[in-house]
Amino acid sequence: LYSVWIEKCCRNSETTVLVARSNGRVAGYLCCSMSSEQDGAISLFGVDGHYRRQGVGNALLRVSTEWFYSRGATSITVATQGGNVRAQRLYLRNGFLPFELKFWFHLWQDELPSGT
Repeated sequence: LYSVWIEKCCRNSETTVLVARSNGRVAGYLCCSMSSEQDGAISLFGVDGHYRRQGVGNALLRVSTEWFYSRGATSITVATQGGNVRAQRLYLRNGFLPFELKFWFHLWQDELPSGT
């Protein structure tokens, strides 16, 4: 799923993909775009497990913030899963504040209870 998502980001002319590298390897990436004239949005963000807790995520957020502000953004939004505490802490450390909580439920067709 994420490989398809990142590929779509790379092909979208309205999305900029920032890539962090270490020793020739991709350490992390962040996809950013302007959702309106003043609002920026991070649509996909990931750091390779081998590079976590080494400042890669902080660096990507810092560079993306500069990218957004240089384009006139006055706000930046990003969504993460409620159970992803590591991401929530990273965003909080970088000045992001929670403003909305949503619950999304999904049922795959092949998981329907029998007799339905």
